[in-house]
Amino acid sequence: MWFNQATTQPGLDALGAYHEKKDDARGIGLGPNHDWSSHGADSFGLMASTYEEPRSTAPVRRNIKGVS
Repeated sequence: MWFNQATTQPGLDALGAYHEKKDDARGIGLGPNHDWSSHGADSFGLMASTYEEPRSTAPVRRNIKGVS
């Protein structure tokens, strides 16, 4: 995975700040802490788990009615 740091810094910040809630009394994790970082990090995780290689790298050409 490569990131263009100039254009993705907010997303990188969200990934770096993502953390889980913890119950210190029982010493267990309670799942992700839903704060400012969780939406960006969750969306990245969803993309990473559902990504599929493109089937073709050839450009798609379509005739659209009324457009040359």
